[in-house]
Order: sequence, then structure tokens, then C-alpha cells
Amino acid sequence: MTFSPQLMKAVESLQYRATVGEVASKSGLNLAIAQNELSSLAAEAGGQLQVAETGDIIYEFPKDFRAILRNKSFKLQLQEWLGKVWRVVFYLIRISFGVALILSIVLMTIAIIALVIAMNSQDDDNNSRRRGGSFNMPWLIWWGPDLFNVFTPGYSRRNRYGRSPSTVPSQPAKTPR
Repeated sequence: MTFSPQLMKAVESLQYRATVGEVASKSGLNLAIAQNELSSLAAEAGGQLQVAETGDIIYEFPKDFRAILRNKSFKLQLQEWLGKVWRVVFYLIRISFGVALILSIVLMTIAIIALVIAMNSQDDDNNSRRRGGSFNMPWLIWWGPDLFNVFTPGYSRRNRYGRSPSTVPSQPAKTPR
């Protein structure tokens, strides 16, 4: 906050201890304005209020109140500037996170498509003709047990070819020679 130079000169000429009336008469300011500015100056510069025996309120300021105001103003300006910089940096961090997230999704999609194309291009022509030129994606196949046949009676008695032992053709016994 900026204070009027007349007010500060009046406080200095009154040797850093003054009432509202004295400051108003020395600076030429309105009494109400002088009181408001003196209260603000006391709050900013670390001034103290004292009550005289006559009942008047006396404002007492430190001798270096101008330096205190200058330092405080610099600190407040620096604090405000750092706050603005932090908001910009935080915004950039949020934006970069979103961009990185979208970029990673795009890269994963491109990698998956490249893998599918590479797997399909390795098939030979006979395999492609046998499939009828369809787009084969073997990585989408469920590699676990057949969920529809798990609850079928006799599922646990089946061999690795998916047939029960009674339907597997028996091989003729070998005769020793």
C-alpha cells in the first residue's frame, strides 16, 4: 500500500510520535483521511497505539518505518510474483501430465496395431488363403479352460484333445518281434 508523502513527512517532523490532529494539521490532510492512513501506516510499519493522559490516541512509529515499508512491500511483491509463477508452473504440470497420458495411450495403441500387423504379415500365403484373408488376432483368444465346457458332465475325465477316454480310438497293441 502506498502512503501519501505528506503523511510520512508529518510523522517524521513530529519525531515518530503523533496524534491524528497533529498529523492532519502538519500534512494538510482531512482529519478522516489522516486517521485512516495513520491506522494503515501503523499496521504496515509496526507502529504502536498509546493513550495519553488526556485520552488522545498517540501513534508511535519506529525510526526506520520507511525501510520497513520498503522491505515489506518488496516481500509482498515477491510473494505475489512467486504465487503467480507457481500457478503457471502448476498449470503446466497438469497440462504436461494430461499430454503424457494421452501420448502414452496413443503409443500403446500404435504398438498393439504394429504387433498385429507384424503377426499377420508373417503368415504364409497358404495360411492366408485357408483363412480366407481374414484378420487374425490370436492374442485375443482365451488361453484358459473352456468356460462353457467346464460345467459339462464328464469334463474332468477328458484328455488333452477334448475327448473322453471312451471315444478315443484305441491303438492296436504292438506285438514284439
